[in-house]
Order: sequence, then C-alpha cells, then structure tokens
Amino acid sequence: MTKMSKILNKILILLLLVTALMGLSLEQEFNMFTEEQYSIAIQSYGLGEPFGMGYTMAAIAWQESSSGTFLLNMNDPSAGVFANYIPSVLARHGIKDTQRNRNIMAQKLMNSIDLSAAEALSELEYWKSIHGESSWPLLWQSYNGGFSYKSPGTSEYINSIEYSNDIRDKVHFLQKNLFTITNFWTKNNRTKLLWTKLN
Repeated sequence: MTKMSKILNKILILLLLVTALMGLSLEQEFNMFTEEQYSIAIQSYGLGEPFGMGYTMAAIAWQESSSGTFLLNMNDPSAGVFANYIPSVLARHGIKDTQRNRNIMAQKLMNSIDLSAAEALSELEYWKSIHGESSWPLLWQSYNGGFSYKSPGTSEYINSIEYSNDIRDKVHFLQKNLFTITNFWTKNNRTKLLWTKLN
C-alpha cells in the first residue's frame, strides 16, 4: 500500500466516523468515548475550573476536537484540543501571520493541551469582557463566530447560534455526568493524577 493510499484510507475512516457520530445522542456519543477522550474531558474540566469555566472547556473540547481526536482543521485554520483559531493566537502573541508561523503554531497547539487551553481561556476571557459575566450563550457563540452575533441572518450568525446551542447541551450533559466519569477513573486507578489536579 502506497503512502497516498494509506492517507486516503485514514481520511475515509475519519469521514465514516464523523458521519456515524452525527446521528447519535449526546449520551450515545459520550458512551463511545475512548479512555483518552475521557481523560481529555477531565483535563479540560480541570484546566477551566479555576476560572469558572470547567464545564465550558470540557464542552468545547468535545465539540471542537471530539475530546482530542481531531486536532487540526485546515479550513479555519484552527488547531489543538480547543480548535484555537491560529491567526488570533498569532496576533495575541505579536507573531507575524505567515504560512510558516501558522504551521509552527498549529504543531505547538496540537502537541500541548495546556497551550491550547491557555489560548481558549484567553479567547473566552476576551469575550466575557465584551458580553459580561453571565452571558454564556453569547460567550459560546462568539468563541466560534467572533463578532458574527452583530450580523443576524448571515450564515456565520446562524452557525454560531447552532454552536452555542451545542455547547449549552454538552455543558448540561457534562454537569450531570462528569463526576460519574471522574469516579470511574478513580476507581480503576487510571487517573489518580487527574483527580488530584481537579481538587
């Protein structure tokens, strides 16, 4: 099998997986998580909780990368567990937006959940300063769609509303189920370190 055939096979498998997941309920999708995805969900919660954003971070990780499964989206371009928009990350650090710098930053975001989380939290804090402390739907909408909330009727606006609704549903699901998962991991002695980080 040639290198190109292997790549095409991987793309086909990913497309089939994404298509299969589209029709599942949150509970069904969540129950199909691998150990690594559960671990990413718990880490995401732990990284966000000190800022009052534990469930939001876990929900964004789930929505954006299927909790660490898909770490690169060339269409945006975004990368990392939290699908950080690369041009924004570069701008936040005063780095020139070139293709080479985008590639370097994409690799760094894919390699480090801590960096990806720090960038996601910076983005969320920025939108919190715009929308206020208790405007969660607008916060989630802007994380995905930027200022599209000012342009009702556009496709970007509609997509950002759908995104906000998806995050809301995932947050509610995680609020009911995250500690069950954490307890599962602790009982099996697999992530005592993660449990310690959360407390």
